[in-house]
Amino acid sequence: MLDIKKQEKEILDFWNENNIFKKSLEKNSLNKSFRFYDGPPFATGLPHYGHIVASCIKDVIPRYKTMKGYYVERKWGWDCHGLPVENLVEKELGFKTKKDIENFGIDKFNESCRNSVMRYADSWREFIPRIGRWVDMDNDYKTMDARYMESVWWVFSELWKKNLIYEGHKPMHICPRCETALSNFEVTQGYKELKDLTCTVSFKLKNIENTYILSWTTTPWTLPGNVALAVSSNISYSLVNFENKNYIVAKNLIENVFENKEYKIIEDINIKDFIGEEYEPLFDYFYNDKSIKNIENGWKIYDADFVTTEEGTGIVHIACAFGEDDMNLGKRENLPFIQHVTIDGKFISAVSDFAGMTIKTKDDNSSCDLEIVKFLNKSGSLFSKKNHVHSYPCCWRCDTPLLNYATSSWFVDVTKIKENLIKNNQNVNWVPAHIKDGRFGKWIEDARDWAVSRSRFWGCPLPVWKCDNPDCKHVEVISSVSDIYEKTKNQNVLTKVILLRHGRTDYNEKHFADYKDNASLNKEGLEYRDSLPDILKNIKIDAIFSSPLSRCKETVSKLAESKNLEINIRDNFREFNLGSFQDKFFDCKKVKWSDEKIGGGESSLDVYNRVSKELKIILEENKGKTIVICSHADPLIFMRKYLSDFDYDRQKSNFHHKNTDIVTLYVDNKTGKEFDLHKHFVDDIHFDCPECNSKMSRIPEVFDCWFESGSMPYAEKSTNEKTVLPADFIAEGQDQTRGWFYTLMVLGTAIFNKETFSNVVVNGIVLAEDGSKMSKSKNNYPDPNLVLDKFGADAVRYYLMSSPVVKSSDFAFSENGVLEITKKIVFKIFNVLDFYKIAKENLELDIKNLPETNNNSDLWIISSLNQFIKDSTYGYENYLLDDATRPIMKFVSDLSNWYLRQNRLRFKSSNIKEREESLRVLGYVLLQFSKVIAPIMPFSAEKLYKELGVLDFESVHLESWPIYSEKDINNELISEISFVRDIVSLGLSLRKSSNIPVKTPLNSISIVASSVQAEIINSNEDVIKSELNIKEIKKVSSASSISKMIVSPNARILGPKFGKDIQEIIKEAKNGNFELKDDLIIIAKKWEINSSDCEIRFISDASFSVASDHGIVMSLDINIDENLEKESIAREFVSLINKKRAENNLSLSDKISVVFNTDVLKLKDAILENKEYILNNVIAVNLEYNKNLKEISSKIGDYVIYLEINKI
Repeated sequence: MLDIKKQEKEILDFWNENNIFKKSLEKNSLNKSFRFYDGPPFATGLPHYGHIVASCIKDVIPRYKTMKGYYVERKWGWDCHGLPVENLVEKELGFKTKKDIENFGIDKFNESCRNSVMRYADSWREFIPRIGRWVDMDNDYKTMDARYMESVWWVFSELWKKNLIYEGHKPMHICPRCETALSNFEVTQGYKELKDLTCTVSFKLKNIENTYILSWTTTPWTLPGNVALAVSSNISYSLVNFENKNYIVAKNLIENVFENKEYKIIEDINIKDFIGEEYEPLFDYFYNDKSIKNIENGWKIYDADFVTTEEGTGIVHIACAFGEDDMNLGKRENLPFIQHVTIDGKFISAVSDFAGMTIKTKDDNSSCDLEIVKFLNKSGSLFSKKNHVHSYPCCWRCDTPLLNYATSSWFVDVTKIKENLIKNNQNVNWVPAHIKDGRFGKWIEDARDWAVSRSRFWGCPLPVWKCDNPDCKHVEVISSVSDIYEKTKNQNVLTKVILLRHGRTDYNEKHFADYKDNASLNKEGLEYRDSLPDILKNIKIDAIFSSPLSRCKETVSKLAESKNLEINIRDNFREFNLGSFQDKFFDCKKVKWSDEKIGGGESSLDVYNRVSKELKIILEENKGKTIVICSHADPLIFMRKYLSDFDYDRQKSNFHHKNTDIVTLYVDNKTGKEFDLHKHFVDDIHFDCPECNSKMSRIPEVFDCWFESGSMPYAEKSTNEKTVLPADFIAEGQDQTRGWFYTLMVLGTAIFNKETFSNVVVNGIVLAEDGSKMSKSKNNYPDPNLVLDKFGADAVRYYLMSSPVVKSSDFAFSENGVLEITKKIVFKIFNVLDFYKIAKENLELDIKNLPETNNNSDLWIISSLNQFIKDSTYGYENYLLDDATRPIMKFVSDLSNWYLRQNRLRFKSSNIKEREESLRVLGYVLLQFSKVIAPIMPFSAEKLYKELGVLDFESVHLESWPIYSEKDINNELISEISFVRDIVSLGLSLRKSSNIPVKTPLNSISIVASSVQAEIINSNEDVIKSELNIKEIKKVSSASSISKMIVSPNARILGPKFGKDIQEIIKEAKNGNFELKDDLIIIAKKWEINSSDCEIRFISDASFSVASDHGIVMSLDINIDENLEKESIAREFVSLINKKRAENNLSLSDKISVVFNTDVLKLKDAILENKEYILNNVIAVNLEYNKNLKEISSKIGDYVIYLEINKI
């Protein structure tokens, strides 16, 4: 039994131990790049099925492109900042509000976030390889790394230079718990069904007696901030009397507003006559406050074009601080701006009756509104109230209902580039295609300016410094740490450290160790030495430090001379002492973080301690200066580790210096470490204002984490669009059409006016088996790790990649679905492989080249193979992963269920030439098959490739993608075999419905066949007979000659088309008054209907079973006479012998003798009469009857038989 878990573990170990992924990159390193960008996940949660889908998509395409010869770098990334992390830490620290964080200390809170952000990283590092994904998780990037954050600054500064950044004050959705604004696409991620309290309130007109104007609102909490009422001069209004009061309301909303009330319409009115009329405020908190600007314009009726009659009363209450339309009207009419709620969602003290009350919380979204309504009812201003269930935006991280709230933020001016966004989107291949102009296209058409600042803590700080002088208004945007260094030189805030590795030496070429100073610069090293003065000519260097070894001193000699500086020798910067490895080959990659001394010399900890000790001294002595340090590969890595701690064993290659690498670092002179760009560090950075000499300070906001992830392509601060844009391929879930896909496109368009990606695959959502959302609390889905262990990664990958989920459709996950793949593909692949290995035995076969063959079956499988490669290639080239995946199952069926069955005798043939030819074809097909399935089923492909034994490469994943041959695709032959298989499939279904097993021979089948079909049947007669175990095939020209056909038209489908005629159609069909013409049924020579719109049945006498499928009508003779029964027994006996052969571990090459005994005469007669047939089919030398054999019993049907087989 195949142990899938064990097999995949062995293959994982093989890949890791032999660096197969790395080798797959290296083999194409000089070839054209295929640029792939990977959206970074948060490491604050464990991977789930959604991650499996996205990860498989991201793995399959790069694997395919690698096999096509492209260099496809795949680097893992982590999203580290933002509300997801902050909310998690807040819960752990027991914090409820933003004030709790400030009291705790922003520095301590941010460090808590840093420590928690990678908590599940190890689980991810185990899970991602387990699903077969190849991606570099050692040299990963993190959005919290200083270099990454600096690239975010660069992106922002580029937008600033292009006048695409502005600070604005406008209504946005804010989270009152998190106390920050959210972007419009963050808002779309958190909608929930909430039950709110709505009310209609009456405002009394001041100057018109007994007249009120009605307004409806879903946000009663905004009413204390009401400053105006809006009507539309394009709407008809009426004056309505109810309970002796006159009310103004939109004419076509009267019935809704006065539902179940006795009212009287007094007259239609011209609303223009009421524009400018004053009304009495519902609340008097601000009405008499003369200090409020524009107070004289408040509490009046104004005309506005945004008023509609879709719901409500046709009159909108205006609170300028709580809605875009409200604020715009307020600006137009110079209305008073009243913000009676704080950003944490509480009423201010001026709202005396409700002061300090919270508007909405996660657990209570309507009690505040209820208090407002109670107050209005008591004051007589409440006209009606009603519960209202609607979709309401909640915080995408903490679930608190959002407030539409006017606040300040920094914006990307997306509306300026909207036309370019739309244009660039047309250059993108979206899969599925409808997203281009649908979900994504509509989103960018309605794109609003993007609020990118957040009033939070754990994030990349906005690089905006403002002058502290309120009269100055000078603003500067910083693009790099270098800018900070230059602006704070007089303060000694940072030290600039330039790290150099010595030039290339003869020892580098041979990878020899040398701590004794035997190595010297070669030609390349000397050229590098000579180039350094020019490379660093524009940098003022204050000091140069070097290892005492001559290759380092020589490297910086010309630089020191050009700068008129001495070289300061530091013995602690010398090369790693590798003891006995001196002057010998040594692989530095094998060095581990340990106190174990290597070759009797130093340990890695020894080197780290001496290097860090010296570096600390130098930094202390050179604060605020620019220094150069020239050393060796390992000491430089240890310097980097000291300055910014990292996992040495896993990440050291990320910090490896090539001989010509020049790395510039900035050290924070307070901490003695590489400068950290997080808020609690950069907020301490101040510099002089160039306009007024006052101090400049950074604004407090941090970036929206989506701005950070959208900056991913520019992580190296590249200003060359050709090196970063566009990505050839990206993939994520459909939610990212308003997330990462959007931010990538906005920033790419804004900086380079270019699409950021060329091809994008959008996956749907994986649901529970019942179609509901997967929920941990409901426990309605299987643990992904258990599913992988049970069925294997390949089965899961195939199951998902062949499903609609790869085309943005939702998909219900079923373990039975994965099991089916395991049975129909994985097990069958290895059953074919096992058969091949057994049949091949010790033969040396050339399976890399296809042998010449005229065998029809060989030509068919070769044709099918090439069609399989063609179909898969088409799918991959067009990013249609289901189209690339599904042909695998069909081909496995072709190979195992047909080709293998039809050629078993050839594979075992005593004719060595025939046997070798057939096995070479099978081996060749399996070899090519292993390559085609490699992207989708990498484990099975690897196992198959290695087991075939004829290897050009160490791994199938180092192979090239097979090229199909159009001339070898014989469509006529494929169609012919397909027709034959349809006949066999229909015959087998007839046997099954008649409960007659295939081992039981039958006399005949009758098939309705055209002359062309008859020819195909004739040329494949032996195959059909063998598969169906029948003696004769009869071809007939009409179904009526073998059965009676019953046609029952579907009235539900056909009724709307034929109307009253449908009953007559049904009657005529029932009477048999119809004829067949292709896929049409012509009723009474009058009506033509599609056969698919009818139920078609066949009736025959009891001796025959009749059915139809794929246009084939067949009758099976199910009579079983004595001769057929004996033949059936012989076949059962063959199966029994082969089973015993396997139980006794005898191979097909082992010659055997068979002895049997039975008390059942017809069993004995059947076996002896079919002796030759049995001997040939079990590869036995002799078969004897022995009436004394009584030891080992078995059964054939219900009869006992004694059987013994012996190896000769």
